[in-house]
Amino acid sequence: MTGYAVRCEGVRKRYGSKWALRDFSVTIPERRVTAVLGPNGAGKSTFFRLLCGMTRPDAGRVEVFGRTPGWCVNRDIAYLPDRARWYGDQTVRDSFEWAERLLPGFDRDRAEKLAAFMGLEPGMRAGGMSRGRRFMRTAVG
Repeated sequence: MTGYAVRCEGVRKRYGSKWALRDFSVTIPERRVTAVLGPNGAGKSTFFRLLCGMTRPDAGRVEVFGRTPGWCVNRDIAYLPDRARWYGDQTVRDSFEWAERLLPGFDRDRAEKLAAFMGLEPGMRAGGMSRGRRFMRTAVG
């Protein structure tokens, strides 16, 4: 391994005219629990999206376990935002179908078993779920 889980050097990310991160650098060692704290708009969510490869920096370098974020890294990490973006009429089954199309290596059989273990039925709609159930749905599919 590299000795670090995360390394960002000189990262810049802007959305339109608003800077989310400007000259951001951090190194997080392996096998450590690290809190990421800051006020609204400080760039915390952008930082996590960069680590997952959900967005790319405008400048600078981002590494997770010595690799550029993307699908190969995402097998080794997990990201569960506090507000998952699901439409109210989407079902648990829909999330599995979405994951099969977009996530290389997605194991639908395993996801279905996890969902059953958590009491999530395939036809359940996101709009009728509690926040906790929506978190579970995001975690399995």
